[in-house]
Amino acid sequence: ASLPTEVLVLEAAPTHPTCSLVELDQPGVVVTAVHPAHDGPGVVVRLHEAWGRSTSVRVRLADRLGMRRAFRADLAGVPGSTAEDGHEPGTARVDLGPFELATLRFGP
Repeated sequence: ASLPTEVLVLEAAPTHPTCSLVELDQPGVVVTAVHPAHDGPGVVVRLHEAWGRSTSVRVRLADRLGMRRAFRADLAGVPGSTAEDGHEPGTARVDLGPFELATLRFGP
């Protein structure tokens, strides 16, 4: 009892420019979550330093999301009072310790 062989031919998808929602400039940092803020306008981004080294990472949110300011936040996404200065709208510079988790909240 042999099974019939099926051949599936797929066409290549049209080429479209790609855009990431979040860009990082350090390979040892991983984005573990991106979601809308639950209590108002904003986007919450959670990061994890995965290589066991202290680092400073630049986080950039896609322009199309319209978020300009960034704040360090708690695990619930509630922003603190200190803005993380990324020198450009929609960016933040975050210092992370080895294996540290960080939550950022971007707002308009």
